[in-house]
Amino acid sequence: MSDKNKADVKEKVKSESDSITDIIINNNKHMFHKNIENFFLVDYENVKLDGLIGIENRKKTDSICILYSKNADKMSFDLHAVLNNTKAVISTQRVRVGYKNALDFQLASFLGYTISQSKENCKKKASYYIVTKDNGFNCLIDYWKKQGYDVYIVKNLMTQDEIQDELEYKVRKLLDDEDDIKFAVECIKNCNTKTEVNAAMMKKYSDGKKVSQVYQAIKPLIINKL
Repeated sequence: MSDKNKADVKEKVKSESDSITDIIINNNKHMFHKNIENFFLVDYENVKLDGLIGIENRKKTDSICILYSKNADKMSFDLHAVLNNTKAVISTQRVRVGYKNALDFQLASFLGYTISQSKENCKKKASYYIVTKDNGFNCLIDYWKKQGYDVYIVKNLMTQDEIQDELEYKVRKLLDDEDDIKFAVECIKNCNTKTEVNAAMMKKYSDGKKVSQVYQAIKPLIINKL
């Protein structure tokens, strides 16, 4: 085999080994199985590998769809092994890019499709998670919650209950009073901005000193809020 042919084969193997479409068997026909309870739509272009943290804990009742584009379609062999070993249903959606917010629009459409299909096919009412760091999806979350659906934005493949447990664990390291801990957890979870956190605390506590005390204690946990 000539050097040129060897180089061509090497490049072909590299591209095929690294591509999400070649690594993952597209399981779209199984993603709406009747036993699915949690749907994760991964904005892979936004979160990359960090968005797949927690995949080893996912179960047969979880469906994970990785939405990717030509801008982000590579993964390591280690991750390939993890994906093959997870009990969750894994599927992929390649999205078109080339215009502003292309993936966002297609993800929003796919969420609506996912909700309609799961309502028709799944035995239990499902929860839906958009795995992204993009706060622009908040309006989408608000819309679907008003329609009576449990839709959340998360940064990785952890359910709302798991996030709650992890958050409470972190808050307990910062506060001692049980009432303060419970309130702080709800405050961090439900408030989108630091201003909203402060306003909620002002409403909860009449003592400005108490507000300052609790706010300063949990400040490390709200650093990413606007």
